Amino acid sequence: MPEIIQNEKKEFEPFKVKTSEEIVVAISQYKTYEYTGKAIKALRKDGIPFTTVLLFDGLADDSSDYPDLLEQPDYAIVLKNGLHSLTHIWNMMFGFAKLLPDARYLLWQGSDMEFKEGSFASMYKLISSGKLDVISPIKIDGDREKFDNWMPISSNPYQMCTGINDSAAMFRLDKLPFIPFDNAYAPYQFETSALGYELWNNECKMAIDLNAAIFHHCSKDIEHSPIEREHGSKTWDMKRDYFVSERNSGNNAERERKKWFLENSIMNSESVKQFGFPVHINRI
Repeated sequence: MPEIIQNEKKEFEPFKVKTSEEIVVAISQYKTYEYTGKAIKALRKDGIPFTTVLLFDGLADDSSDYPDLLEQPDYAIVLKNGLHSLTHIWNMMFGFAKLLPDARYLLWQGSDMEFKEGSFASMYKLISSGKLDVISPIKIDGDREKFDNWMPISSNPYQMCTGINDSAAMFRLDKLPFIPFDNAYAPYQFETSALGYELWNNECKMAIDLNAAIFHHCSKDIEHSPIEREHGSKTWDMKRDYFVSERNSGNNAERERKKWFLENSIMNSESVKQFGFPVHINRI
């Protein structure tokens, strides 16, 4: 008799591809290769796995300036011709991060900034608790000694606030729109402030991590784009007026809400002394 061969029935197993870690780090840079490398190195000290999305806003002619940096990101968005518009390049990065299937959180920061060791881990712990939607670190501009000696300013882990750090923040990706920055504020200035309002207006829970600090080398990322920088500074007042204008608001109630946010969060110079950026501190 012929031998009877029984085939085992195997269940279908989907093909698995590692697309990303739970947290995405997004940094854009133009000619700040050295600073960007330091920024990524500082984050890695906390030992948290993350997917790096690095946008090159135009590359230098001499490739010897950045070979090591090109090896670091998991994903590199390389614009041969630089846009030099923060709203445009950040929309690319944020949108790309939302497309990564496994990603839940986004850490966005300037290329000329370095986190204090332990700060990244602290912010990640807070946002992954599920209680908060946006976390901002304390920012220290230019004063390296102050940063090196910095200690948490409170025994409380965080302070609820209204607004976000204008240079670095961690977001729940499902709370971010696909195109979060309004191109009306291009190329520079006010774009982050407007995003802070939109998130707050959509009832996002915002906080400052009192155990997290970031050092800012100050304008190393924008100094190579003097035309865009000058234009952004000259048009700040016009952008402020556009922010609260009738044509940019649905009704009078929204205009009043924007005016409150402008006066209490965007223009809050007192909070800059303590936290390094303007923000409204929620008092219970």
